Amino acid sequence: SGPLAIFSGQIAVEQHVDHVPVSLREQTGTVCRNLRHCLDSIGASTADIVSLRAYIVDWSPEKAAEVFEPLIAFLGDAMPAMTGIGVSALFSPELRIEIEMVARVPDQS
Repeated sequence: SGPLAIFSGQIAVEQHVDHVPVSLREQTGTVCRNLRHCLDSIGASTADIVSLRAYIVDWSPEKAAEVFEPLIAFLGDAMPAMTGIGVSALFSPELRIEIEMVARVPDQS
């Protein structure tokens, strides 16, 4: 229990980088780095993640490894609730994945 932090959709855009990776795997890796920054901002770890919701453009089972390999590497032993949703498009045409996250805010006392 305790307070939760809700992070809106993280995309494959990084500060000081002027391009979006082309492959779904690379974009997922970038999104995971952004999720790590979100966790760091509240002093949390992947063990504090309650849920993840991924929006994936033109999802098909063949794309699973491109998403799950970097995502599992990011999560380590954490096992949050996860939902994947296939969508026709995201905010910008080059984006292929967006992930929302809910995490517990660790007790700072």
